[in-house]
Amino acid sequence: MTLWNEKAVREELGEEGYEWFIGKVMPRMAACPYCQGKGSVTSPNDLLNEGWEKLGKSANFTKQEVCWYCYAYVEKLTTFCRLRRKIPPVYQNSFLRTLTPYSKSLVPIERQREVIEYIRNHPEEGYCFVGPPNCGKTVMTTALYMEMLWKETVQAPNHDMKASKFFPVWFLSTKQMLDEHTNWDMHKNDPEPEFGLGTPYPTVTVEKIAYVRDHKRTPRLFLEEIDKVKETDARRANLFAVINAIHNYKGQLIVNTNFRTTQFEEVFGDDLAWRIRNACTVVDFFK
Repeated sequence: MTLWNEKAVREELGEEGYEWFIGKVMPRMAACPYCQGKGSVTSPNDLLNEGWEKLGKSANFTKQEVCWYCYAYVEKLTTFCRLRRKIPPVYQNSFLRTLTPYSKSLVPIERQREVIEYIRNHPEEGYCFVGPPNCGKTVMTTALYMEMLWKETVQAPNHDMKASKFFPVWFLSTKQMLDEHTNWDMHKNDPEPEFGLGTPYPTVTVEKIAYVRDHKRTPRLFLEEIDKVKETDARRANLFAVINAIHNYKGQLIVNTNFRTTQFEEVFGDDLAWRIRNACTVVDFFK
């Protein structure tokens, strides 16, 4: 019994993504204690058996049903693969469990190894990666994101996947997040368009962060290139509001910047810098 639509999933994930999906799902199904890879299980057909019993006859009819153990895994893995595909292809294989030092990085191998070992042992912590270009900030941010994405999809209890209105893990650039807020602030009161969906609600908001925490899940924000934003009072206020909400609701915050810590504090101010220091372990690759 097929637990997914091969054509639809292949089109959605792409050839490489589909092959990765198959490489994960097939061994899991083969090891299933219920269906042994068949995707279905045999169970008594109570309806037919009861009907025959009422006629005074003994019956042992059975029926084939989907293996819900495998079906749930396929659904979760498909969600993981769908979100993984949104990461730029060059980073899609940046997994924390297989992360190794990069020989062309500006950071010494031993320092890379030290940081990788620490974040691998403490994946739930917040981090602020500080350093020049080509020191591995994005790779490490992505690896932590993949780890938490796996935790919140494949490893999540089935009821968690269904109960929450908002998915608790967000990965995007700071510019994208602030552009979404600016667009929303400018157009949220516009008349509904005749065609289309209108202005989309921002990916990450204070309300979404609060909702996730209220539903007993941890809000997790992975924010790329926090220094590459166009400064206005409104954009700074939106950035502060989101990071403050992650801090207040005890979420996980991962940010990276090309600024030195002193430069970051000068540009963004003590209030924002203080919240990032309190929410994150600062990993400084300038040192």
